[in-house]
Amino acid sequence: MFALWKYTAQTKDYFCMLNCGNFYPFFILGVMTTKYNFLDKMPKANWLFSLCIVAYAFLFFVDMPFHALVSLNKHIFLPFCMVYIVVNLFVSRHGATSCWESLLDFVGKRTLDIYVIHYFFISMIHLKDLGNNWEITGNSLLMFIVAIGLSVVITALSIGVGYILHKGKIIEKFVYGK
Repeated sequence: MFALWKYTAQTKDYFCMLNCGNFYPFFILGVMTTKYNFLDKMPKANWLFSLCIVAYAFLFFVDMPFHALVSLNKHIFLPFCMVYIVVNLFVSRHGATSCWESLLDFVGKRTLDIYVIHYFFISMIHLKDLGNNWEITGNSLLMFIVAIGLSVVITALSIGVGYILHKGKIIEKFVYGK
């Protein structure tokens, strides 16, 4: 397995072994969270939430002296802190109702539409060319705002096209298998 991982990482990663190695700790974290009901214990461990915020801020700006520490920081520590922060925020909002929750619920119920249709909009935009042009500016905030804007537009278009496709029963059967 190690030889396959090293070989594919050097050439082309057809088996996605590098991603498997990067995401496996978080998969195990999800399994352990489900098995031991860690989501129920999260609100009681506020100290861990605070620690993750401070650790993320510190580790984001610190320069690690060794490549192994840089890799651990980039692939384990920073993602773990951010996953814990985001999950904790969602757990604390569970059951709350506001316009944001209603919007997320609306989008969440239409993720199949987004998943099936978004590819066609992304292929029309030529993101690589757009990214190369924006990269020249070096303005990260502008690139972030454009990326968020494109994501919202593509999501809205996908939901709209999905709504239209669901109107025709034959098309719905062909596209969605329903």
